[in-house]
Amino acid sequence: MSGLGKWLIENYRKCERWTVAFVAVAVTLYILVFDSVGTSGDTPSYINAWKSISFGHIDLIRTPVYPCLIGLCKAIAGENGMLLMVFVIQNIVACIASWYFYKLALRVFHSDTVAFISALILICLPLFTLFRSYILTESLSISGLVFLVYCAIRLYDGGSKANIIGVAFWLFFLIFMRPSFLYLLPVLLVAFVLMAIKKRGLRLNAVLGIVVVALVSASTLAYMSAFKRSYGVFTCTRVGIINDLCMMNFDGSLDPDKSPSPQLAKNITYIYDTYGRGPSYDKMTSKALEQDFDSLVLYSWDLPTLSATVHGSKTLKNQLQGVLIRCHYLMGVEVRDGKPALVVFFNYAIICGFLTVLVYALFIVVYIFRYRELPWISFLLLMLGVSNIIVTVVGAQAEWPRLVYPSKFIYLLMNIQILLIVIGKLSKKHYKVK
Repeated sequence: MSGLGKWLIENYRKCERWTVAFVAVAVTLYILVFDSVGTSGDTPSYINAWKSISFGHIDLIRTPVYPCLIGLCKAIAGENGMLLMVFVIQNIVACIASWYFYKLALRVFHSDTVAFISALILICLPLFTLFRSYILTESLSISGLVFLVYCAIRLYDGGSKANIIGVAFWLFFLIFMRPSFLYLLPVLLVAFVLMAIKKRGLRLNAVLGIVVVALVSASTLAYMSAFKRSYGVFTCTRVGIINDLCMMNFDGSLDPDKSPSPQLAKNITYIYDTYGRGPSYDKMTSKALEQDFDSLVLYSWDLPTLSATVHGSKTLKNQLQGVLIRCHYLMGVEVRDGKPALVVFFNYAIICGFLTVLVYALFIVVYIFRYRELPWISFLLLMLGVSNIIVTVVGAQAEWPRLVYPSKFIYLLMNIQILLIVIGKLSKKHYKVK
């Protein structure tokens, strides 16, 4: 065997790590050189939000982190170069996050080879690279979540107290960039409480984690109070109310008689009379319904009236019915007259995520009964995966693939663990934390 061959065998772990770093940098350079800045219908709202924030106002539509990033880039690169600078920053952060995902996978699997393969899958995954070019929150969402999970697990392992700063920063960053991340607060609270119970020697780390969750929760409530003083509704952003309106319109449970605005009630009645209640699978009808609903209902700036219409129409019964309708819709079952009818399509992203957490939860239950202990890291991954699906399906109307996007790496880790268990290659040490 040649000297090079012997060296590769003796140093294959270093080769794997250098390969991960090389591929991450190569993909980033490819995107920076051959791709261009992408925008969508949401991009102008982030730019306009910075204009509002720069005058000391709370923006109606967007929380402050991403608009402030755009504002910082505008101050450095000017109006013409600000989006290009955001594009570059997103890609650099994603490149760094790729390396930390590799380190996270090492911790989860205790295997250089499995971590190496996992990292390459994520780095080259089209969904991971796609949004890195767009002026949207998706790219920084997945990168930030990687950093947050890594810092939380390092705390559990007794790492430096500097990791608590990482948890605090990334938790605040994610929630104030994308309010759908509010589910992180209860997930991390439960995780740190379990850490305090399971690892008595690291109770200080757990207590610091709980304090961080409390502080970020208090900051969120303070922001919501400030939003209410500006717009009359206790929430983070107008988007949540819009989602409620869209879902209730989709479910057919939006009641025009419960609206305090006669004009809004008239508009809702017109939509129901024109298109009927409930979901439509005809593309032209759906598009027309979306346009009419947008123009007649959603873009009223009277937020208290929109909120009152939502809360006036809500009952426990129609909320439960609405969740069932969206689940039928998710599974590709057309709902007509309140009954499932025809399979028309499958939303693979959410279905695969649901099946993943279901199987993963089963393995955790088996592990608990077998070893009489809770696998903390695996349970954290499970809570993150389940919570994101709940928020996506129950808490938002039809943008399921986009909202579940930041947790893709969570589902990747879970699926690989399941695969290794099934083929009998995962021993107790892959769950057990000593």
